[in-house]
Order: sequence, then structure tokens, then C-alpha cells
Amino acid sequence: MSVHFVENQPIVSKLWKPGWWSMESSKKIMSSSECKDLMNDLLNETSTKQDSFIEIDRRYSKVLQTWPYRIVIVHPPLSKRIEITAVRPVVTRTLDQYELQESLKDYLLSEASGVLITWSPWEGKSTFATAYVNELAKQDLVIKTIESPRDLQVDESISQYSFSHAPHSEIRDILLLSRPDVSIYDEIRNKDDFLLFKDLRLTWIGLIGVMHATKAIDGVQRMIWTIELWLIPQVIDTIMYIKAWEISDVYTLEQTVKTPLWMNSEDLARPVILVKDFLTDEIKYEMYNYGDSVVVMPAEMIQQQEQQKHNAISHYAKEWLEEYFSHELRTKVYVKIETAKRILVYVANNIKPKFIGKAWVRIQEYEKELGLSIWVREISEYSWSWWNQTVDQSKQWFQIHEIKKWSKKILHIQLSKNKAHEEVSCIVWWKMMTFVVNHQWIIQIRRRKLIDIILWWDFALVE
Repeated sequence: MSVHFVENQPIVSKLWKPGWWSMESSKKIMSSSECKDLMNDLLNETSTKQDSFIEIDRRYSKVLQTWPYRIVIVHPPLSKRIEITAVRPVVTRTLDQYELQESLKDYLLSEASGVLITWSPWEGKSTFATAYVNELAKQDLVIKTIESPRDLQVDESISQYSFSHAPHSEIRDILLLSRPDVSIYDEIRNKDDFLLFKDLRLTWIGLIGVMHATKAIDGVQRMIWTIELWLIPQVIDTIMYIKAWEISDVYTLEQTVKTPLWMNSEDLARPVILVKDFLTDEIKYEMYNYGDSVVVMPAEMIQQQEQQKHNAISHYAKEWLEEYFSHELRTKVYVKIETAKRILVYVANNIKPKFIGKAWVRIQEYEKELGLSIWVREISEYSWSWWNQTVDQSKQWFQIHEIKKWSKKILHIQLSKNKAHEEVSCIVWWKMMTFVVNHQWIIQIRRRKLIDIILWWDFALVE
């Protein structure tokens, strides 16, 4: 990827591929005179070769472009000693190599006009932008690039401009007067870049911007402080997050008027920018003004909080409904809340006719009274599904040999294995209880510990 020459130091080369990099040091040490000779040779060769030029020429530093290499030279007093770094593109790709979904590819080539490509250095942002713009060049469009320095490996038909030789104002005038169909803006860094990007987009020039950001949404957040919030969807309509040379996320921006997710009152409705996942149309972020600040709120966080509130409410509603139906039917029932309008009620098989009533009359009365759709299930279905989710299946199981009759309000349960004087745990009406096995391999449960009669499926013993 790069080779580093430093005066009186070994030559170092950097090897890289997505997710991995390594430094290799040579035994060769560059002396002061060798570094000076190399620097002079590079400058002389750049001035004579047709495809080479000095991109940046300052007093103590220079950037040379000799295709496909970018060479950076720094010397004293800016640096302590002469440093020469040569960097080359690691790979060149076509858009087909990214194996995009057809819907996404069609969108990028026909509809997307303000695309922002983000993530950290050396993850393939410029590589994808180059493949993208080269594919657009096949459509007979007028395309130009804005770079600093000029090092994109683009089609010969594409003109490349550089800030190294002209200020932002001059580049702006040239592009506005020449009116290209599409421009690629490589490395958007500062306020001037943001403002130029906005000016070009608002004249409906298609733009593909490349920006460093740790998350896809960060690229938009960096622009918020220089571009009015209500203009953002007109400037950027697509965000692409490139990770390890592959497209990780694609977001689209859409403006609407609504109440933000975490606000409850409709009086708080305001213009909101929705950031959606292109493939699923799921809202990922909401952006809106809150006082003097701009809020970028992850929708997932709000949805999780709402789900937690729903779970808490459901818990109390479940308890109340179980108590209500148990009192009505004079027996233990269990309730599962499916949705805000639908519940499942688990009852013993012999109670179902009483609960439903003749011609469904009684259950319809319950539905009318509670405003809910009620579905009736056998309690055995609930017990086994609950058991499978709750009990640690890695525990050792014991079989019940015999359940004896009540004796002085005590239930005797005979185990089939010799576990005298040891503790066992028993699920009784969905509560874990611990008992000591006596010398006759029997555990004893007092009636006051039980809610109602014990059915055969209510017992399961674990060590």
C-alpha cells in the first residue's frame, strides 16, 4: 500500500487488506545523501514525464502525482529529517464486483443525486466512488471530479479538478458555468467543502461526496452545523456506509411533519427528517429542531424504551386479567397478552365449556366488557411452553414414583430413586420450592403452599 523512506532509518513498507495490516522493515537504511538524491530524482522525473506533475508545491513540502503513485516529500525545518512516502491504490473495482441488489443498483444509477459515502480511511470509500462514477460515465454524462490531490483512477472522459491549484470560489464558478451532470467530491473535510457541496447540489448538479465518519449518520451530523436542517434532504438524499470494501448500510433521507417518536402530544409536531434503511424502509434516525439544538435521535433506542414500557404495562395487565378470570371461573387460569387487542386465556379442559358458554355467549360478554379479543387454550399448552422456556434443561431429572393421598393436609410424593436426606427443587404452580427427601425417599408438601388442586402436569423434579 505504501513505502516510507526516512533519513537514517530502515525502509518500511505497509501491507494492507480489509481488516488486516502489517508493517515490514527492510535492512536497507537510507543515508542523508541517498534521501536527498532520491528527492531530487523524483522532482526531476516529475517535471519531464507527461503523466506526472507537482500537485502541491510548498516551501518545505511537496506532493507529486505520477500515475498511479502519490508521493509526499517533507524536509527540514518542517520535519526533523527528510521523509518520502509513496502511496498507491490498493485495488481498482467495477460496480458489478460489489454485487448490489438490482433495486439498489437501479436507484444509484437513475434516481440518487446527492450521495454521501462514509467511513474511516482505507475502507474503500474512494474505491467505491470511482467504480460508481465510472459506471455513470457509460451513460454519456458530463462528469467531473473535485480532489485534493488528484489520485482517483477514473475514466479518461472524466475531467479532474484540484483545490491544490485553485480556491473553492474558482472551482465553484467553473462547475456552475460548465454545468456537469455529475461530480464526485473526494474528501469533504471543512466548512468550505460543506458550503461548496451545498451550492452545487442546490443547482441540481448530481454529487457523490466522500467523507470520513465513524458511523453512517455522522456524515450528516457534520453537515448540520453549516447547512440548515430543512435543506439537508435536498442536499443529501442517500448515505452509503462502506466497511471493509463492502456496502454495509444504505440510508435515504425524507422530510415530513410529525410528532417525534419520544414525544406524546400532537401539539409538538414539527418538521422531521426521517433517515430510513433503503432496503427495509425501516426508520433508523429522526432529525429535528429542539429549542436551539438539532437532535439526531436513534429510532431503535426510542422503540426499545417503548417496548420496555409496553412490557411493564403488559405485566400488570396480565396479573389483573389472571386475577379477574380466576375469580370469575373459581379456578386458576393463565393469561398471555399477544397484542394490545388480543389475549390468550389458558384454562383446564373441563372449564372451557363454562368459560365459552352456550353459542359463545359468555365469552362474547367478556370480550365486550374488556374490549379484547379472547382466545381460549388448554392449560396444558401453557404449562409445557412455560416449562420449556423457564427450567434449566441441563438439570438432572427424577421420576415421580407415586403421589399418595392427602394425610393431615400434607401431600406425600414418592420418588423413584434413592435420594434420602438430599434436597430437591420442585415447580409447584410455577413457583420453585425446595424440599428435603426423607429416609423413605418421600417429599412432603403442605396444602397451604398450594393454590389449588395439583394436576399431574404440575410436577417436575430437578436436582
